[in-house]
Amino acid sequence: SAVTSSITLAVSKATPTVSAWPTASAIFAGQALSSSTLTGGTASVAGSFAWSVPTTAPAAGSQSEPVTFTPADAANYNTVAGNVTITVNPAAPIASLSSSSLTFAAQNTGSTSAAQTVTLTNSGTAALSITSIAASANFAQTNNCGASVAASGNCTISVTFAPTAGGPLTGTITITDNASGPPQTVSLTGTGSTVTAAAETGSLSISAAGNSATDTVQLSPLGGFLGMVNLTCSVTYTGTGSAADTPVCSLNPAQIQVTSGAAVTSTLTVTTTASSTSRLANPFSPFGGAALAALLFFVGVPRRRWQKWSLLALLLVMLAGTCVGCGGSSGSTGNTPTNPGTTAGSYNVVVTATSGSVTSSVSIPLAVQ
Repeated sequence: SAVTSSITLAVSKATPTVSAWPTASAIFAGQALSSSTLTGGTASVAGSFAWSVPTTAPAAGSQSEPVTFTPADAANYNTVAGNVTITVNPAAPIASLSSSSLTFAAQNTGSTSAAQTVTLTNSGTAALSITSIAASANFAQTNNCGASVAASGNCTISVTFAPTAGGPLTGTITITDNASGPPQTVSLTGTGSTVTAAAETGSLSISAAGNSATDTVQLSPLGGFLGMVNLTCSVTYTGTGSAADTPVCSLNPAQIQVTSGAAVTSTLTVTTTASSTSRLANPFSPFGGAALAALLFFVGVPRRRWQKWSLLALLLVMLAGTCVGCGGSSGSTGNTPTNPGTTAGSYNVVVTATSGSVTSSVSIPLAVQ
């Protein structure tokens, strides 16, 4: 007859075979093994490789450090220990930036934007010595980095945009330090908003004092500029010595609203003053003398007889008055200059457009004949 019984069989975990151990990426002295990446490696069963003591910070040089292979089927397979060679470079700084570029919104020329920030991090094991942090034209920076950034430390760079011209503008923040490789850079982009003033003609000419000249001033918006623009003008004598009665300029309109990308215009008018003279009556001319004599006679007449002679004296005075400025001999009248008028010569007319911090000017040469 058959006999049935049970026995206990102990089955031990199998030990996988590792045919190739992984390679390790280099680290710097002072960094832990966890900073190194293990790649590759081959075993007889599925599993993964990892540093046995990832917190170890080996000295500089070529070091052999323990690595453990852990099977995916940990219930049936044992872990396997081995060693991997790792290159540990001397301590050095490693610089990195939180952003490689910054973009600013449109900003009026003559004004400054709000700051945007970039973080400079030193993930190396030695201090990052900073030689300079510089911003190119139209941009500016401030920072709290000081002369160096400690290992595993960081600092902040604040960047602002202050355009000096209209249209798209680009720049760079350049950080020069002792990290390996080229300097760290941040690309900068912004748009300057402004309005430019230009004259329709290159120059103005007035044929003689007393005449005037006009020109058209065109205002062209750039970079999406919108707003009210105020116009002013001035005239300066550029000849030798000084000028009398400098020309006067005006603009119509003197205030223009820019509401789109289209150009707007204003009319510039420059006026000059003609020379002028006046004729004064000679009190000793026949009529002038008669009027003077009548007045003297009238003063000498007794008051009780004024009524009788007053009419005659009044007629003589009126007759003399009608001759003031009348033609006559050189002995009876004289020409007296009262205004020499605008001096002939060269002038410069400047038209300035202003809107808040935005300012643009155009110069127009003026010749008065």
